[in-house]
Amino acid sequence: MNEMEHKGNWSPPVADEGYIFVPSNEGFINKFFKDDGARVSGWQYPQSENSLGSFYGHMVLNDGVLFGSGYGNGEGKRCQNRKCISNIFAIDVESSQSIWMEGMLKVDGSIVGGLVSHENIIYFTVNTNDSSSGVGSHIYAVDATSDYDKKLGDLTNRILWKQPIESKVFSTPIIDGENNILILGLLDGQIMLLDISTDSKKRSITSIDTGFPVVSSVIDVGEGNYCYGNINGQMGCITVSRNSQGIFDIEQWNELQLDGWIWSSAERDDRNLYLVTLSGWVYRLDIDIPSKSIDINWKKELKFDGKPIGGLTLYSWRNRNLLAVPFDNDKVITLDAMTGSIDGEFPLKEGVQSKPLIIDNLMYVLDEKNNFQSFSLGDRSLIKCFNLKDMKVCD
Repeated sequence: MNEMEHKGNWSPPVADEGYIFVPSNEGFINKFFKDDGARVSGWQYPQSENSLGSFYGHMVLNDGVLFGSGYGNGEGKRCQNRKCISNIFAIDVESSQSIWMEGMLKVDGSIVGGLVSHENIIYFTVNTNDSSSGVGSHIYAVDATSDYDKKLGDLTNRILWKQPIESKVFSTPIIDGENNILILGLLDGQIMLLDISTDSKKRSITSIDTGFPVVSSVIDVGEGNYCYGNINGQMGCITVSRNSQGIFDIEQWNELQLDGWIWSSAERDDRNLYLVTLSGWVYRLDIDIPSKSIDINWKKELKFDGKPIGGLTLYSWRNRNLLAVPFDNDKVITLDAMTGSIDGEFPLKEGVQSKPLIIDNLMYVLDEKNNFQSFSLGDRSLIKCFNLKDMKVCD
């Protein structure tokens, strides 16, 4: 992404028990059967000619509702000259209709990170089109409940509140539900804690400075502990709590230097944290909360065409834990999560656009030509391919 025009489409597919929901470069979401990989005919969101724009942050499935966002110029095209409009949606996955009376929520600015759902509220950050006023972005809290079971008098403003902050944001917020805290990494290098208590009249903010922009999302590692990385390759952790006066307490612990920008989100498995840097180094980190320490278990440099895109996917196959690492110009590489040794590769001649989805012995991935493809984990063969631009099976 540059300052004038957004490019790419980083949001990966998501799945429930029977279906896969796939965002396309054309700015629409389509639904596919998991059992045979066929597109569900007639299901598309939105059903109008105007698309949602480009998808960046991950979508969220919650109790039969698909939440997410896209942004563009308001007419389904890419936004130019920083005049962007974000579209936040909440779709009933059966009907492909919005659960909100007004349809999608439109706000000025761009959402690069994803959104998070907590207690019938969704939280996300919108970067302002013009930050000359000193506001780089706003954090939004939005009522996520359906309008179709409400009486007319129960309909309220969709936006519950929004909080201005100076910095722009590329990461997805996370919620500490026990302490009612929203935790967010900022492009000015801060890790920010925002009070989201419903009874708060003035929302307190506390932050620590990491020294360099934070692009990837903060990671919850358990017991009130959170880890973060910045584009200088520094990995650190904090313990978050409230004191008896309700004020945030932050204990900053450990710091580890990695090779390359920490750009995408990490994957956690018990006390292991897996991540890939923009320069192609994959790490397995050991996090010991009682001793408040992080150590490198192994690291592996991957040298392939392009850059790692969208993070990595942790999955199990034949009693082994594996990692799938996508490279934008080339292929998806798989590694043994225990040792870091290369297990295999899934070549995609049109490059890779987003993080793979791996379920039911299949890998699902979007390429840069808008093809939605599925591969067998066993022999790595291509099973299905559907072109989301032409809306037909690939040639």
